[in-house]
Amino acid sequence: MLILEGASARRVIGSQGDGASHTMAAVTTAQRAGEITQLRAPSGSWPDHRGAGRRAWMGEQDSAWEAARSRIALLESWLTSRSDAGARAWLSERSGVLAKGAPRRKLFMAFSGAVRRFPKAALALEKVEARAAEVARPGWRPELWSAVDAARAILLLSTARGGAAELRELLDALCASADLGELVSIYRSLPILPFAAAHEARCAEGIRTNMSSVFEAVAHENPYPAERLAEGAWNQMVLKALFCELQLAPIQGLEERANEALANMLVDYARERWAAARRVSPELWRCVAARPTKGAIAGLERALGGPDPRERRGAALALRGRTAASLAKLAARYPIPLDEGLGWLELAEEP
Repeated sequence: MLILEGASARRVIGSQGDGASHTMAAVTTAQRAGEITQLRAPSGSWPDHRGAGRRAWMGEQDSAWEAARSRIALLESWLTSRSDAGARAWLSERSGVLAKGAPRRKLFMAFSGAVRRFPKAALALEKVEARAAEVARPGWRPELWSAVDAARAILLLSTARGGAAELRELLDALCASADLGELVSIYRSLPILPFAAAHEARCAEGIRTNMSSVFEAVAHENPYPAERLAEGAWNQMVLKALFCELQLAPIQGLEERANEALANMLVDYARERWAAARRVSPELWRCVAARPTKGAIAGLERALGGPDPRERRGAALALRGRTAASLAKLAARYPIPLDEGLGWLELAEEP
């Protein structure tokens, strides 16, 4: 049984006698009709295996479990049309076992076994499904997740009843033996896992990886770093993305987390690139202009008057709409025409 809450209505989907496929089909229909703004399981609709312990286990744990159940329901609804019934039955059984507090090895076995049952192709969510993700968790962008990622996220969410410390320890142990694909699934899941503060060290560890796909799982289309990383770790992530020649546009919170230390670091990085006669990413100037230190102004002026047309366009785009007097003077001194519809993603994809 699930409660669907929409803009103008509230109704119950499924009943105690309905199968999971019947209930999830109803959820998918509601999503496609644009009815859904919130999806959750009603209190008491899942078995309580803690007895009197539940009455003492209140507050954060119960709130986290409620959030986990609603996200599990949403993920299951996406898998309904993207996996076979046998795989879904396997996942339902495994997640139910984990929700009851199964031994750690049960999670490890299910986590590695998901890849043999679910497709590796991108979920390719429909617009209404992507909107439901944003409603469930602002900033969550699972369009490029695979069905394997979704299944593994369900398994992780099913362990939420254990509390913050137990989930953190589970993730540490899982990462210690995980393969590349499993690590990607773990880091993609960070924004939807409960007890967000418990995973800050795990996120910072993902930034230090030398595996590009794992780093991208942390840095790209993931709201967790902008919300939780300390300034030093955040700056390290942005600078590393440039070192690895990755786009900055998919990094959420880039403008909001801009800071003077990062601006100065990026200008120093640009100067090193110039000295070596190497190109500088035009996206770099977005972070520099957001915090215009003295060094940032000098770096922007060098880019605006430099020989690389793409870099000049990046610096000009970084100045567009800025109201600081120092930046307005630069924009007036270097009037570089830009297409009205040019954005950072379009500029990043230019050759």
